[in-house]
Amino acid sequence: MRQTNSNILFTSYDQFLSQFNTNVFGVIMLTKAILPHFRQQRSGSMVFLGSRSGWYGDPFCGAYAGTKFALEGLVESLRWETQPFGIKTLLIEPGRFRTSFLSDANAQMTKSDIPDYKESSIAFRQNISREDMTQPGDVEKAVRIILDLVKGQGVAVGKEVPFRLPLGTDCYETIRDKCRETLELLDEWRDVITSTDFS
Repeated sequence: MRQTNSNILFTSYDQFLSQFNTNVFGVIMLTKAILPHFRQQRSGSMVFLGSRSGWYGDPFCGAYAGTKFALEGLVESLRWETQPFGIKTLLIEPGRFRTSFLSDANAQMTKSDIPDYKESSIAFRQNISREDMTQPGDVEKAVRIILDLVKGQGVAVGKEVPFRLPLGTDCYETIRDKCRETLELLDEWRDVITSTDFS
């Protein structure tokens, strides 16, 4: 599937639907197909690929981020629903890894027809082109870690495998910063946030 820049203001409905069909509904259909088998045998491991974009919506990536935020919620619920049947769920959240994801063949850049966004959308397209095959993450290292987690070997030996695992320096930094900002907000606005219960 060709990924598009997905600014909510100038991405078409069909482009939004295409991304959700691939990243959300396709995952749902495949999961529904394998779950009866896993429930019957009372075991199984499911590995889902989330994204740094499931934590943070970058500019011009609204549809893609929306699919990954949706996947986070779906898989988190699924984890609790399937755990009693001995089914293990692993949600991997990669940052930017060196693949052809951003290549001209895969990343379809839609020009903005809104004058206010013309310059920023051009800058976004240029940044995407520059980052193609220069992303910091090494796919082979990530795959080895995922296999270790599923098999309980290597980096997973002696550890409880987490439900959710970010991978990549950029992902680590983004999630850490968002968690810190969220905790600061909760502390600063605690009185307001907790003031809405019935007296």
